[in-house]
Amino acid sequence: MDQTLKSYLLAQLKVLDKYRIRQLIILVGEVDFAYQYVELIEQQGSRCLVYSQYSEIVSDIQPYEVKKYLGTEASHIALLPREFEPTTFALLTGVLRGGGVMLLHISPENIQTSRFARYFVNQCRQHDFHLVIEQASFDQVINDQTINNQRRQVTALAQDIERSQLYLRNKLPLIGVNDSAELSQRHCLTLDQSQAVNTILENTWQHDHSVTVITADRGRGKSSALAISCVNLLAKDLGNKSAGQNTGSNFDLNTDISIGISAPKKSSLSVFYQQLDRSIAQLAHDSSQQEQLRARVKFYPLDELVLASPELNILMVDEASGIPVPQLQSLAANYSHVVFATTIHGYEGAGRGFTFKFLNHLSERAQRRQISLKQYHLHQPIRWASDCPLEQFSFDSLLLNAEIKPISNADIADQVTCFEFLDKNQLAEHNEILREIFALLVSAHYQTSTSDLMLILDHPAIDVYRLTIAGQLVGVALMIQERELPSDIRAEVIAGARRVRDHFTAQSLIQHLGFDSASALSFYRVMRIAIHPNLQSLGLGHHLLGELEKQAVKLRFDALSTSFGVNDKLLNFWRQNQFSLLRLGLKKDQASGEYSGLLVKPLSSEAQRLKQQAREQFTRSFETLHAISWQALPTAVVNQIEQEFVEVNVLKVCDYDLKALSDFACGRRQLLNCIHGIKVVLLDYLASHQDLSFAALISFVVEQQPLKKVCQQYGFSGKKAFESYCRQVCNELIKQGYR
Repeated sequence: MDQTLKSYLLAQLKVLDKYRIRQLIILVGEVDFAYQYVELIEQQGSRCLVYSQYSEIVSDIQPYEVKKYLGTEASHIALLPREFEPTTFALLTGVLRGGGVMLLHISPENIQTSRFARYFVNQCRQHDFHLVIEQASFDQVINDQTINNQRRQVTALAQDIERSQLYLRNKLPLIGVNDSAELSQRHCLTLDQSQAVNTILENTWQHDHSVTVITADRGRGKSSALAISCVNLLAKDLGNKSAGQNTGSNFDLNTDISIGISAPKKSSLSVFYQQLDRSIAQLAHDSSQQEQLRARVKFYPLDELVLASPELNILMVDEASGIPVPQLQSLAANYSHVVFATTIHGYEGAGRGFTFKFLNHLSERAQRRQISLKQYHLHQPIRWASDCPLEQFSFDSLLLNAEIKPISNADIADQVTCFEFLDKNQLAEHNEILREIFALLVSAHYQTSTSDLMLILDHPAIDVYRLTIAGQLVGVALMIQERELPSDIRAEVIAGARRVRDHFTAQSLIQHLGFDSASALSFYRVMRIAIHPNLQSLGLGHHLLGELEKQAVKLRFDALSTSFGVNDKLLNFWRQNQFSLLRLGLKKDQASGEYSGLLVKPLSSEAQRLKQQAREQFTRSFETLHAISWQALPTAVVNQIEQEFVEVNVLKVCDYDLKALSDFACGRRQLLNCIHGIKVVLLDYLASHQDLSFAALISFVVEQQPLKKVCQQYGFSGKKAFESYCRQVCNELIKQGYR
């Protein structure tokens, strides 16, 4: 290691620690070169948390355990991946505490093959504080490298270091240690966090119907504020009961207060539960009382809250922007006191539907005096200083803070629309265009995340299109090319023995619906489509889809396709653009809270035939699956589906039913995907036969008894045992001539 660089790094560690800020150092070269810097840090007596995908380097963090480190902290972090992945980087920046260095290794091969890696390194080079150190600058001169070239590289790095130091000198007056003012006695770590807790408590206790919204960037103690609020609510409830009072409370003094906690994933509540345990231990020293208090804060999955509406005094929802707006509105309407907390610039992918749509909805309810609405935004970081350069770089480079530009209908009146395909190299080089595109996608899609940025730049099958008016971005679409399945692997895919990347539509039609002919068709799938929120319902979405259809025809695709969580509004939009619903998922999607639908618009005669066959079978099976799997399907969606029903004999055995029977019997497809075909064959057989061994299948398929009840009644140990029995029955029906 160069001695000048070593001296700089050692001095820099002291400065970082003094001002509680953090620095990124990208190390381009072999992993052994990068690991020297880990050893340098640890030689100073500091611990460096290592994430490594190289077998020769011991990793403290396993890839599947990264999220477990949320809420923890590390002095320094070394990220040593084989291929740079932004979500892991963004998550671990939230673990690195003030005074720490993030060492990021990127191999030369990764830079050569990944447009995103090149983009990220270039963003770092342009920053005034962070460093890019290349192994080639310090290796011995080899091959055609000249001494002068090596000197130029070392000089460039020295200039980077000088610029970094100048940045610090200019920023130091603005970057300081957090004020040591006296905090609330609620065990909060910052005044900001204490104020958030106060906002929750006051709005909850003082009003009959309250909604409190807490927003924050990562590392501000949002989840901990929820837990601290829970314990303070429990403490006041206990105090009122012991005093025989109900001062300022709208809750029944004779009933223990009950608090529900929810989130898109229970695993994202790890920080909440850690703080809850700490705060309860501070409130109650007796272990039995601690357990009683914990029992009064219960986790509820989102679908249970929406469908069953369990009785609660207070509901708290963390990472709320990862939840679809219709579900958020339902929760706000069903409970008297709700607290929504969310990360605004999170790595997870939190669309701005929360900001644009849900908060407007709450404001309208507050204006009608239906609720007391209070909002609080946490500004002050807990583990690092405000204006930390690493946080700002993370926001800027990963576009976590990308915001759409305001635009009105008047701005585009009588202007010509421009539809264009975007070259990915230009996207990577022109940050402003990429930022605009990403901001619009985030505004429309709650699942858009940092990994999508890498997907946009690197995935060879993804195409990016934009729609502009008078130079202003009004629409964007991400399309993925799903060409015909290679002929040499079609049989394996049809047999269910293999899944192939980037062939979602065909594989869904084959493996769920049994339409093997889809293997020979090509689909241009709409992955994401977004129109500026201020310009929706003006026909721009219809126009954008029309342009995409022209592109699909030009590129010789058989059909357009798309998949999304089905609701009344979205289904109506796609049907108006001649897309047909061919499949509904059998369970609600965890992310959207809705049944996922697969829709197709044929562009060739072969795709038209497949669509017609699929619509016939969808019509035939709908009543059966509606009773078994789709009970929670909204009435408005059912009405739209029924409008597309075709004339067909629902209970007459056809070739499709026989294929469903065979596919399930040999294990190619799942029971519920074949259930209607099995039902039709079973009814046809029972019309002329009696067989008591078929009784359990009759109870489930014909009488539509719940699976749990059938298993209990007929002695099956569970779903797996029941399906094994069903396969035996289906094989017996095949022997009886149903083939």
